[in-house]
Amino acid sequence: MACKPSTRRCTARTRPARGAHDYCALFGVMPQYQNKGLGSALLNAWCEAMDSTGTPAYLEASNSNSRRFYERVGFVDCAEPLPLPYEGERMYPMWRDPAPK
Repeated sequence: MACKPSTRRCTARTRPARGAHDYCALFGVMPQYQNKGLGSALLNAWCEAMDSTGTPAYLEASNSNSRRFYERVGFVDCAEPLPLPYEGERMYPMWRDPAPK
């Protein structure tokens, strides 16, 4: 499902202007496959790929649970949470520098 234009406008304002980086627009695991380590395996593989090329990464965590999930692999808040134009939890802009080689 594509993001609503209003959501894209909100998130575009917080994308860091820190040079080249990888952007994860969407990340998720279908509910019936959650809590089996698949999300962690996918996230770790992506982070390892970014580390191998020395590329930082940016994403917006869609809620506080996913924010904690991303923090476990080194993502940190990089801007104020985004107040979105609909009911629900705010999104959290997050940044991860590559791990040193």
